[in-house]
Amino acid sequence: MKIAQKAQTAIGLQLCAVDIVSSSQLAPQVLEVNDAFSVEHYASVSDANKKRAMEVYDAILSKLFD
Repeated sequence: MKIAQKAQTAIGLQLCAVDIVSSSQLAPQVLEVNDAFSVEHYASVSDANKKRAMEVYDAILSKLFD
């Protein structure tokens, strides 16, 4: 999402989690930007979620260090 990328750039972080809210009456707005994030709960729900979480972490590390 462009709004998340704009928030990331404005804060100057290479990696972050951006919380976005929207509704039928409100355009998407940045709620907060976190310099640390975790998908531990998501990954603990099922084996499929754990597999997806690992794929996301692998993709992030590849982008950061390749």
